[in-house]
Amino acid sequence: MGAEGRPAQASPVQQETGDHAPLAHRLRAAAVPVPELLFEKARGTLDEALARLEQRLQQSPHGADWQRFLLWDLLKRERGAGHNGRTEVLRSVLLRFRSGYPGLELADFRRVESALETYVFALEAVQLPDFAAAFSGRLEVVAAAVEGLPGTASRSALLGANEALAWLRSHGLSADVAAEAAQQLSHPNLVFRASRELLAAGVDRAVEENAPIVDCILGTRIYGSGTTRGRVVLELVPNSRQGELQALFTGMNDSQTVGYNRSAIIFTRGQTRLWGARRILVDDGGLRAMAVEAEAATRTTITGIDSSRRGVLGRLVRRVASRKAARQKPEAEVIASEHAADRFRERFASQTNQPLARGQQSFQTRFRSPMLRWDLLPQQLAFGTTTGHLLGAVAQEDAGLLAAPQQAPPIEGEPLLAVRLHESFVVNTACRLLAGRTLDREMVERLARDFLGYTTEQVHDMLFKEEGAWTMTFAAGRPLEFSIDQGGFTVTLHGRRFTSGKLGRPTRFDAMDITARYQLEVGERGLRAVRAGELQIVPADHAPGKALGARQIAQVRWVRGKFEKILKPVFERADEGLVLGGNWSQLGELLVQLESAEDGWLCLSWHQAASAPAAATGSRAAAATPPARGLAVTLAAIEEAREQQAEEP
Repeated sequence: MGAEGRPAQASPVQQETGDHAPLAHRLRAAAVPVPELLFEKARGTLDEALARLEQRLQQSPHGADWQRFLLWDLLKRERGAGHNGRTEVLRSVLLRFRSGYPGLELADFRRVESALETYVFALEAVQLPDFAAAFSGRLEVVAAAVEGLPGTASRSALLGANEALAWLRSHGLSADVAAEAAQQLSHPNLVFRASRELLAAGVDRAVEENAPIVDCILGTRIYGSGTTRGRVVLELVPNSRQGELQALFTGMNDSQTVGYNRSAIIFTRGQTRLWGARRILVDDGGLRAMAVEAEAATRTTITGIDSSRRGVLGRLVRRVASRKAARQKPEAEVIASEHAADRFRERFASQTNQPLARGQQSFQTRFRSPMLRWDLLPQQLAFGTTTGHLLGAVAQEDAGLLAAPQQAPPIEGEPLLAVRLHESFVVNTACRLLAGRTLDREMVERLARDFLGYTTEQVHDMLFKEEGAWTMTFAAGRPLEFSIDQGGFTVTLHGRRFTSGKLGRPTRFDAMDITARYQLEVGERGLRAVRAGELQIVPADHAPGKALGARQIAQVRWVRGKFEKILKPVFERADEGLVLGGNWSQLGELLVQLESAEDGWLCLSWHQAASAPAAATGSRAAAATPPARGLAVTLAAIEEAREQQAEEP
């Protein structure tokens, strides 16, 4: 599963189909849902979810506090209003379930959040004057775009169809038709590829370790020490369903031991060939380590036999021990091999458990848990591997917007890391995170702590130092516009309301739209975004060409003073390149290459400083990029890996 309750695609590979006419026909022929039936079903699901959560809260010492925060009484009152419920009020309640507080990621809260969202859409359906006409009109928009695939549909047509399909899917379009249409019109909007060289830099290493040996073989107590020399390497296993890595060790253990069996003492030199492997699976749940596989083959040489007895008895013990040791040597080597494999398996597991646990904990605490609390977990988070790359594809959607309307441009060459980011990833994330919400100091601090690891003091120094209290409430529909083209990007923030001053008596400002245009370039300090001109700040309902009044001019000046810090003239890293930590630091400085920023896609790659290609920027990079053949080509090697697996006996 991707996000809870939403099906995730099993593979990051997107398939192209040739004839789209049958799908277009099915879309036009799709049955128009009955709003009343949608509403009754959604109401039943919501009632069940509310009952389960209410039972849980009644058993909690903090249940009353949770109910006050979640506007429980208001939610129950609006639910009881039936068809007369107010969707805008219910959406404000929905925002409380998506406010990111710890605990909201638990299943009972998530169940209500999902059911409430569905209920709001169903309520909208029964309140629409002509739901059937609205539904049929959007079906036609989607069908027309599908007919124009793969190359004749314009970008604007695809974007319109993308939005129409999202609306249809949330208002009752049959699941099978919606899924088939989404496969053609909604593609991953974040694609990345990491090379084996990058991944292996933190794993590949030479091993030389000394360890004591304590054993018992065929009644002989054995003591000594051994030195293991070998190498750990990371291999990538072709897998189209999930990422599959394998840490592989090959080496040799040289040992010197002394065995004691009654009064006999046996001195032995041994050599043990060691082989071990541990598979690591990567999927939307994080890292999963499989059991260690280990093999060992021991060969020994008896270098001497002595006895704790003296005289004739001692000579007799040595003679008997020599014959017995020679006779039992093959069996003893088999047992020694098994014991060596067991010791090596345990040691290999203990050495890999800790870093894997750290990686999984980091994934959960810094990604999955915050994304669940803020309701930002992607609808698809898929991984795959070839022998040379770890591949990933993310589809971030919103209730009213699907992911990218076209497939990602291919990844060319062999960079250490390559990323393809579509503008819809930013827009959809912003819609889920900001729509209708009030951005104040507390929310900024929680976001910065959850996703960036910043402290309250760091946030204060960056945004609120020497500033009075102020807030911005985002528009409920589309809080942000973001587009990538012509070597840069344009961002517009839609603020429904602003306040400034003390919380008791704040000064209120009208709705404002704040727009900034940035050009991307690679400078001495790596990638940077340079703002083109001043911030464009206008009242939300301002008619072009109309002069601003004195009050509006004052409000624009205040907004500009706040957002010059947020939408700065230049964004760039403080250092020149990217240097990874830990064992990965041996890669040295990684330099970014801006491949293109066109047609909604930002294409970046990272290379070692010594091998980095000449940086291309803006539209020049786009002109040098071959025509986009999509994610199916970018990840085509996964399909080859799948075929290879099918052919294996």
